[in-house]
Order: sequence, then structure tokens, then C-alpha cells
Amino acid sequence: MELPTQADIAKIAKVHRTTVSLALKDDPRIPEKTRRRIHKIAEKLGYKPDPMLSALIARRVHRQERPFQGTLAWLVNNEGAWDWRPIFHEYHEGAVNRAKRYGYNIEIFDLANPPGMTLARMGAILAARNIRGILVTPQPRTDVDLTAFPWEKFSAVAFGYSLKKPQLHTVGSAQFRGLKLTMRSLLGMGYKRIGFVFTLHHNEVVDHNYLGAYLAEEYLRTGGSPLIPPLIATDDFKSWYELHRPEVVIASSGGRFIQRIRDAGLKIPEDVGVVCPFFPSRHDPWSGVYENSVHIGEVAVDTVVSMIHRGERGVPETLQRIMIDGVWVNGKTLLPPNPRP
Repeated sequence: MELPTQADIAKIAKVHRTTVSLALKDDPRIPEKTRRRIHKIAEKLGYKPDPMLSALIARRVHRQERPFQGTLAWLVNNEGAWDWRPIFHEYHEGAVNRAKRYGYNIEIFDLANPPGMTLARMGAILAARNIRGILVTPQPRTDVDLTAFPWEKFSAVAFGYSLKKPQLHTVGSAQFRGLKLTMRSLLGMGYKRIGFVFTLHHNEVVDHNYLGAYLAEEYLRTGGSPLIPPLIATDDFKSWYELHRPEVVIASSGGRFIQRIRDAGLKIPEDVGVVCPFFPSRHDPWSGVYENSVHIGEVAVDTVVSMIHRGERGVPETLQRIMIDGVWVNGKTLLPPNPRP
């Protein structure tokens, strides 16, 4: 007995096979009533997608650029002095290049501009443009609530942990593993007195991953408390440095901390090394872990396009978090390696 096909469903439903294909993906371009009717026919016939055919189609799509499919929204929230571009421009670079492969372009939409823009209005604009996929950039604060946005109309992926509500599928850097790699790289170079400096705000933005990894690695190394207690960046760095004399400092938000070290009369890296557990641009001079930002943007597009194809929209019941490993870079803020004997 031959298995039912989409052509069989189309014949019974009296629609084109393309309509059946879109309806089975719950594509919003097909009226909901039609989608429900086609799903019922498919269920009655016992239709199941051919996994081998789906894999072949996916392979063909991956190997060649597709004709224009539409636009994905790059949703930013540039409220106040916040600007996503200096830190996250490589996310955008990777996303744009990967989107072209699928036949999409990416357009920037700002929740904070023009002034007075509402979440409902932004949703209506995107729906009117027939935009079905959204990439939500990191937020300016950790208490941002975008629940009132009409997520049920869109497939959406967020970058990182900074969006408080709703909880969307997430693509980001593997921050815990990044600091673990940082610690083990430093120990392998012969460093023993390793300090850690963080801000409370940044600690929350990264879901406590850096602090958690540092404390875990220090516990494994010492069997107890860290050799040097972590420093909250708002405290007196000079007093902390003179008391504990770290050979190298891991700064969770390194760029903002450099001036504090120089104000203490210290030279980098001659007096003290500085390492960033994740820096966002491959062009940065940092020693530490490059978070592979371009690839994070690529994976975010892979994820949202797959969601569009599956007809997966709205706030998910079960979250998926895709974390991308970074790469250790010796950089210019650390003295050359001095391996332990």
C-alpha cells in the first residue's frame, strides 16, 4: 500500500499542493480555517512527512542560495543612551550573511524609535510587512518586559539572557565554559594568583555564569574559597590589588575596567595581566576568549528559519538555549605564556 502524499491531500482538499505544504507548516499566509481542514485530512489519511526527502531538501537549501523568501526583523531596543551596534555588530554581520543563503534579508526595527512606539504598533508593522521571523537583540536593562508584543504571530529567537520576559528560545555564548577555558588557560601558562572583577549588572546580564564558573574552578583548585576574593568593580580596586597582588585579573566587562587599572598606576600587561572571558569582536586586542560572535549570528538565523519552516510561533512552552563555545586568544593584555614545569 502506497503512503499518502501531499498531492493526495491537495486533491481531497481541492487546493494546490503548495497550499498543503504551507498549511502543514502552519504558515500564517494560509487562512486558519484552511490550515485546520488540511491538518484534519492529513490526519485522516495517516500522512507523515518523508524524513529522507526532508533531509534532501534541507541539504539542497544549505548548498545554494535560495530565491528571495522575505525579510527577518532585527529587533533592537535603543532606549536612552543604549546602542547595540558597538558590542553586537558581529552578531548582525553573521546573521545577514546566513540569511542571504536562505533567501532572506534582514531589516532593523527599533522599539524605542520613533518616540512613542508601542509593542502592539511594532507588531502590526511587522505583520503588515509579512515578516514572520524576529531576531531579538540584547536589551539595555535586565528588567525589560516585552510580553505585550504579539509574539503569537511570529517565530522569534533572542540573543543571550538580558530579556526578562517573555522567555524565548535563545542563542548566545557559552559563558560558563568560556570562563572555565580562561581559568585553565591561565593556570596552564603558570599563573597562580588569578583575580576576578565583575559588576553586579553584568553578572545579572550573563545569568551569573562568569562568577559561577570562577568560583567552581577555584574550589576545584583549592578545595575551598578562592585564593583571591572576587572584587565588585565599584569597590576600591587599588586597595584590593595592593592587598592581594594578583598576577592577572579576569574582568567580566573588561573594556570598562582598563581605566581603573591605569588610574591605580599599573601598566598592562607589565604589572598585571588583564583577561576578558568573552570579547565580542574578532578585531579586539584582548587576551581571553573570543565569543565567536559572527557564528552566533549565523546560528540564530538557522534557528529562526527552521522555526518558520516548522510553523513554530509564539512563546515556547519549553525553552531551547543554544550556547556557542568561544576560542582562546593570547592577545595583547597578557604577557607571553610561561608554561609550568
